[in-house]
Amino acid sequence: MKFTSYWLDTAPQGPDRSRTEVGGRAEVAVVGAGLTGLSAALHLARK
Repeated sequence: MKFTSYWLDTAPQGPDRSRTEVGGRAEVAVVGAGLTGLSAALHLARK
């Protein structure tokens, strides 16, 4: 039995984004766009 999804087998390979250089400095970086990431970003923006 194969445990790989059809989508992963047939989707075109995207660009490698494992390392991205970001210019500038930041005190905080919110990683993720789910409800937790959104909540953290809103909380930090209001401070």
